[in-house]
Amino acid sequence: MDIKNGILKRTLFCALCFSVFFINSCEWVTIEPIVPDLPPPDEEISFSAEIQPIFTSKCVGCHPSIKGLDLTDGNAYNSINNENYINSTTPSESLIYKKPDPNGNHSAKYSITESALVLRWIEEGSQNN
Repeated sequence: MDIKNGILKRTLFCALCFSVFFINSCEWVTIEPIVPDLPPPDEEISFSAEIQPIFTSKCVGCHPSIKGLDLTDGNAYNSINNENYINSTTPSESLIYKKPDPNGNHSAKYSITESALVLRWIEEGSQNN
């Protein structure tokens, strides 16, 4: 009986030590949300001034004016509309927004701010302005 009590005591002691070590080794990290740098809500997003430069810097390398989606300056607006890359009913489902999403698997990715700009431009009616 004493042997069983000894084993039980050692097991409980080891479990207690492990628990204390485990609890003390935890580290709490506060994750701050990333807030995109967007123009004020009352300012309309401009395709030519804000969206086209994103396409030029991130997308034209793979989507030049050869065939399919053409995101070059002067052709991008018509191309994304003709190829159905904009979903005006559900803007967040638009391919031009979803494919290069920062968390997506597309080779080119928008930054958080670029992603928010594209989405807001679509939500505002994706005007060619």
